[in-house]
Amino acid sequence: MSREILGLVGLSKNLNIINNLTAKRYLRRFHKAAQKHGFKKYALSEGRQTYYLGEGAHKIIIISGIHGEERAGPVALLTWLEETKRDRLIPGGVCLMICPLVAHNAWDNDIRLENRANLNNAWVRLGAPEYIHELKTEIINLEPMVFLDFHEDETIMDGEPYICKNKKNFGLIFSLKETLGAGPRKGLWQNPSDSEHRGTSEAWAWSIGCRETATIETPIKKLLIRRVGFNLAVIKWIIKNIHLEIA
Repeated sequence: MSREILGLVGLSKNLNIINNLTAKRYLRRFHKAAQKHGFKKYALSEGRQTYYLGEGAHKIIIISGIHGEERAGPVALLTWLEETKRDRLIPGGVCLMICPLVAHNAWDNDIRLENRANLNNAWVRLGAPEYIHELKTEIINLEPMVFLDFHEDETIMDGEPYICKNKKNFGLIFSLKETLGAGPRKGLWQNPSDSEHRGTSEAWAWSIGCRETATIETPIKKLLIRRVGFNLAVIKWIIKNIHLEIA
């Protein structure tokens, strides 16, 4: 993680520029970066977008920007695409889907809720926005091996990021937590119907059979460069180790 942060030192100004983009400008810039790598875009309702790259059995889905004030996820994804050389983003045999920014209005207003709705508990609601239902369909159709959702937490007291995962998961996500030393006792859950996890993307992804699911939580009060650095460490570790069979 420290290596990722050091690698961002010269990009501090750019991180802040991305952080202050409107949703429209962010997506325009993300699309340009995605084109460089050969992503295919799929349009959802209300301007939401998903991007696909690669083919193979090792399927990864990354989403971010469900809460508008949680900025590090979308900033990290765009930085990753822009700063990675062409043909170096993912190895062969990997299929990657990204939905980089879910809550457009909340992002523009730097607030949690999207049109008064908390999209983090909308994944089991029939009345969720249409693009959430469409995104769920895309996820089901892809049948991912790994599902990551990037968030931030303003209640973190020790200043350290953590990774939410199911207590039963002793595979890739377990190894990720161990490697990064990310709050080993925090973020553990087992019953997706618990009030804290009911309707979240991670619990829903687990319910459809994806066992390598995680919500990444960084301390929102820390510097943006540290939060982005942690997110990049997570992404790159997963990409590097996706081929491993971890029992």
